[in-house]
Amino acid sequence: MAANLHLNTEALDAAMVVEGIDSNSELARRCGIDRAHLGRIRSGTRPVQPSQVIALAKALRVTPATLLSPDPAVVEALLQDGAA
Repeated sequence: MAANLHLNTEALDAAMVVEGIDSNSELARRCGIDRAHLGRIRSGTRPVQPSQVIALAKALRVTPATLLSPDPAVVEALLQDGAA
């Protein structure tokens, strides 16, 4: 049985800012995940599937590990790289 995956929503938000994505609807469209389902993933009420992590990472041009890392330095690095 696979472990439940949970997104680092702060990293997700930072990656959205860097990519200029300003809504869940736009992110859902870009990664092919239903908007309502994406909202449940973001709120933590639904675990994210590995295929969804990959789709989100591709849409946000980050690695899947970036979206799963609990390290606060990941968010800082994303914002610094995006400002460069």
